[in-house]
Amino acid sequence: MSGIRGFLDLEPLGDDRFAAPIPHYPDRPTMFGGQVAGQALRAAAMTVDPQQLPSSLHAYYVTSGALDVPLVMEVERVRDGRSFANRRVEAVQDGRVVLSLEAAFHRPEDGPVRAEPLPPLLVPPEELPAEPAPARGFPDVPVEVRTLDAESIPSTAGLTLWARSREAWPADDPVGAACLLTYLADMRTGFAAASGLAGFEPGMMTSLDHSLWFHRPVDANGWVLVQMRPLVNADARGLVLGTIHDRAGNHVASFTQEVLVRPRRDP
Repeated sequence: MSGIRGFLDLEPLGDDRFAAPIPHYPDRPTMFGGQVAGQALRAAAMTVDPQQLPSSLHAYYVTSGALDVPLVMEVERVRDGRSFANRRVEAVQDGRVVLSLEAAFHRPEDGPVRAEPLPPLLVPPEELPAEPAPARGFPDVPVEVRTLDAESIPSTAGLTLWARSREAWPADDPVGAACLLTYLADMRTGFAAASGLAGFEPGMMTSLDHSLWFHRPVDANGWVLVQMRPLVNADARGLVLGTIHDRAGNHVASFTQEVLVRPRRDP
């Protein structure tokens, strides 16, 4: 299996339970949290009206996911309405919950539109160097990332990057596009949380909880701009606020994530 679309191919087991593939990870002992959250969102979507699309999710990363134990998504149907539906999902390995997620779905409807535009004079991805080595946490490197340097960003702390999937996505899979954004929103949040801390050397970093709001559909085949800025650091936990824009400048998603950021300790 390679690519994000592969691990979103869930197998129905009956009674709103789904077997989820586990990708190959070349350089980490546990599963990537964005992968599990994306799979949980896909499982939830497989139980709602196809015309109701993801509008938000709230997830807790309960414990690290093993790479050699079958992963099952167990979905609870919380509510089904004409406009909205709600689902609760637990990602389970051998009776142990590794992720708990709640998701809301909304039938698209007309309404006023307002959003923050892209910052002016951003360097486009084509003018930035491609990252030569696989970034930690990316199974089989399914995502291309190009990071903007600090001089290109109108802030003193945070992280801004262009990202896109390396595989082709069908245009008629808006849920898959939302799962892709869920994956992208879990990348490098620890580094964003630790940015701007003078003299701080991060040691252990791991996601604790994660919330996303999906504002409008996105082309899963295009570049998106992911911007993250740290809001607060306390008690070894950092809170990051993020936005995702498409190449045309449309604000497609927003997210927050709390990250465990422990200092490096000498052995």
